[in-house]
Amino acid sequence: MVAAGAVAASALAACSSSPSWSPAVGAGPSGSSLSTGAAPGGGAGGAASCNDAEIDAILALTPDLDVGQEQFNKSCALQPCHGDDGVNGNGPDFNVVLPQYDDCGLMAIMLDGKSGMISLTMVFDTDQNFRDALAYVRAEF
Repeated sequence: MVAAGAVAASALAACSSSPSWSPAVGAGPSGSSLSTGAAPGGGAGGAASCNDAEIDAILALTPDLDVGQEQFNKSCALQPCHGDDGVNGNGPDFNVVLPQYDDCGLMAIMLDGKSGMISLTMVFDTDQNFRDALAYVRAEF
């Protein structure tokens, strides 16, 4: 496991070098057919398949919003990334980006990174952490 300080330093470096970001149609893991359109019901996930076994397994987990908030605060809310409000960082404004992606697309971005955003596999050490953080972001922003 990577030390928390090293993770934060690498996350800060990645975020500070990414002043522009925009979603791309069909964004997702290489070779996947993930949709970037919002899922029915506001992207709440559910039983729909992402056509990716790893993402389907993560989204099937029951999220804990309190843990998700902790994950967000220590990883995503860093000022060079998204900021604690999801708006005031170098990363994309959550108010603009979140409606453009369903949970499959957002999880693919979290797992693979995108346009200067690092893969959060360097930050979150369990599938449950990914599920919790995504649920918190959906609920809060």
